[in-house]
Amino acid sequence: MPHARNLSLSDLEKPGMGLSSETYLFDMSWEESGQQKSKGVVLRGAPRDEKVFPEYVLGHQFRIMQLLESTKVPVAKMLWLEEDPVVIGAPFFLMEKLQGDVPQDYPSYHGSGMYFEATPEHRTKMWWGCLQGIVDIHQLDWRKLGLSFLGVPRDHADAVDRQLAYWEGFLNWIKDTPEESHPTMEAAVAWLKENRYEPDRLTLCWGDARIGNTLYSRPDRDVLAIMDWEMAFIGDPVADLAWIFTLDKQHSEGYGLPRLEGTPKDEEVVQRYEDLTGWKVENLYYNEVLATVRYGLTVIS
Repeated sequence: MPHARNLSLSDLEKPGMGLSSETYLFDMSWEESGQQKSKGVVLRGAPRDEKVFPEYVLGHQFRIMQLLESTKVPVAKMLWLEEDPVVIGAPFFLMEKLQGDVPQDYPSYHGSGMYFEATPEHRTKMWWGCLQGIVDIHQLDWRKLGLSFLGVPRDHADAVDRQLAYWEGFLNWIKDTPEESHPTMEAAVAWLKENRYEPDRLTLCWGDARIGNTLYSRPDRDVLAIMDWEMAFIGDPVADLAWIFTLDKQHSEGYGLPRLEGTPKDEEVVQRYEDLTGWKVENLYYNEVLATVRYGLTVIS
């Protein structure tokens, strides 16, 4: 901001969400060309100490959302990316702050918070809005959009192999010693490798698809932004459906809570996805096993 004068930051807030990165909200005020200006900003920084992932490429998230600004997928406006950790101690980026609400993870949105307090009709609307975002993501031409930096599989089968190799490497990374064992995870990874398949299509996958990463407007509960792209990859779009199902089960059954009225059943979500895309959902069980492994490993780490 070379023309800004008397720049100041105020109302710094650290929201109670996000496990793998540092997030801060604040307002910027400055003078420019004789006028007083202001902007609400979100700062997301790479983790400094405890890491959830073996590698954390913050720049990928910024570039994905920057490219998505020209599409129908709703994202916040990206402002600046700083990949040199010397500035604040870690790479970070800034994006415009939007006013809305996000269903909370901890404690679960099935037990308290904006989703719990919503009407059943609004809950259904929130799910369908999130699903429409997923459909819009999957129908993008990721090559034309310039997303090849996420890694281009050699063929459809290689897309699954890449995911398995990454998560098997993740399993080895979380071990303090080579002898450390996680029998359930090891058995699940072995099953996934033995039952690998070739998906029908490859798309951009959100990677962390869920209503807890969706910003909704007040009070209408329209989707304002799709957030958190740190797990994005090129692969089978069914992986995103499996992830949203797996995480919702964790946030209901996993906490001993009933799924709230208005929350669509899995089969209803699958049917609506098939109607919107014209694609048949295949290999859902396989991807739910993979999603459970993915989630489990991030929790263990």
